Amino acid sequence: MVYFAISSLLESLSEMVGYELAEGKIAGEGWAEGVSEEKLKEWRRAGLEKEKELEKEFMEVTAVRYRELMGNVSRVSLSSLFLPSR
Repeated sequence: MVYFAISSLLESLSEMVGYELAEGKIAGEGWAEGVSEEKLKEWRRAGLEKEKELEKEFMEVTAVRYRELMGNVSRVSLSSLFLPSR
């Protein structure tokens, strides 16, 4: 669910991401004013190309965090849940 939200955000901001990649600077106010439809499509394609990189980074961070959290949990066996302790 979190990845879907991040991916959707990238999709909605893809023109701006593509602009920033192409221009090497942060998009400021009016960054897309007077720009041709073809240029916006070009920026969109460039921005959407970052999807695989985003997915890889998300999976790596999620895996690390999962291991950190699960490493703090003791292993629980079914027998320890149902048998009286000795």
